[in-house]
Amino acid sequence: MPLTKHLITAGLCVGILNLTSARCAELDSGPLIDEFKLTLASGWRMEALGPLLSYERLETRTQWTLSPLLSHAFDQGTDVEEFDLAYPLLTYDRFGTEYRLQILQVLSFSGGQDQQEITQSRFTLFPLYFQRRGSDPTERP
Repeated sequence: MPLTKHLITAGLCVGILNLTSARCAELDSGPLIDEFKLTLASGWRMEALGPLLSYERLETRTQWTLSPLLSHAFDQGTDVEEFDLAYPLLTYDRFGTEYRLQILQVLSFSGGQDQQEITQSRFTLFPLYFQRRGSDPTERP
């Protein structure tokens, strides 16, 4: 049993050293820490404790997860951001100026601009209440 404890400690130390130093090679410490290049896209992924903790870096996209509680992804190239907290408890999605925040898929806030650059915001308490507000004075009641 003490040998296992020392091996786990050594694996954690190697993983921490690899994170803080320049990345020059892949790291493979079994399910404890694993770093590898992606095959379908240019980038790399690091996983710790199996797939429970992960960090992924592609050309313009970064993503980290603490499964199954948290996940966050951001793509600078397309200006897309996604955040989930204990899905479907809380979700947030943004694409440019358009956004949507949902709580339990029942309470929803969303908004953004349409093709004419008119700002609109929406609020939904599904299935009881739906509201839309816009900055265009011709659409106001």
